[in-house]
Amino acid sequence: MDVIDTRKLIEEILSLNPLFRKTIFRPMETSPIPGITPTQMHAIFALATHNNLNMTQLSEELSVSKQQLTKIIDALFEKDYVQRFSDEKNRRLVLLRLTDSGYRFIDEMTKVIVEDLFPRFDLFTNEEKAALMQSAITIKNIMGKLEK
Repeated sequence: MDVIDTRKLIEEILSLNPLFRKTIFRPMETSPIPGITPTQMHAIFALATHNNLNMTQLSEELSVSKQQLTKIIDALFEKDYVQRFSDEKNRRLVLLRLTDSGYRFIDEMTKVIVEDLFPRFDLFTNEEKAALMQSAITIKNIMGKLEK
């Protein structure tokens, strides 16, 4: 087996970011989801992925200041998408998690996004769709090792 140039591999992976940003994520951010900003949407998805985050962790995840995050979380709290609660081990630490309404919102939002993207994927042949599906699964499985 040939030796893979790790630097070139990283560069190739990084080159996917602008492509995904343009074709997948940017359209998601501009989807017709009334009453929620793109940053609020990112916060909801971050909490769905990493449940029970504190404000510092979530602000780092979203790359926003804690002051900005407070406004974001207040808005999501008013919509009943987010719940604040105290850490059992450290009562002074406030943690955040999605409510049932927050998870239902994600389900609804996912349906809207899928419907928005669905016509674009009709451009692909069945073979291309199968290759994309297998590639996505493979990338997810391999890149998941970096989170450990």
